[in-house]
Amino acid sequence: MSKIFGPSVAFLFLLLFTTVASAQKKDQEYYQLKIYHFQNEAQAERTDDYLKNAYLPALKEMGIQNIGVFKPRQDEENDSIKKTYVLIPFESLEKWATLDGKTRPK
Repeated sequence: MSKIFGPSVAFLFLLLFTTVASAQKKDQEYYQLKIYHFQNEAQAERTDDYLKNAYLPALKEMGIQNIGVFKPRQDEENDSIKKTYVLIPFESLEKWATLDGKTRPK
């Protein structure tokens, strides 16, 4: 179910901001929300390293600024699954559509 939840949330954010932005064509932006789930600290550390040293610099090279990376507070008793959220703003749907092809290793 969590594999469906991530893309669904991203689609809802995109739909919401598309609807709001259509009223103000000048200031139109699109957002992608990526949610990474981890079962242990090693996975979280590897992903943090990837985001810091590869993914975020690649996005900045593409001209994408103001990327948000968030981690919720962990309640060790109740939440064994760790998460990282990455919120990426786009100026156009074209930039969003080409993102994954440009950030893949060659």
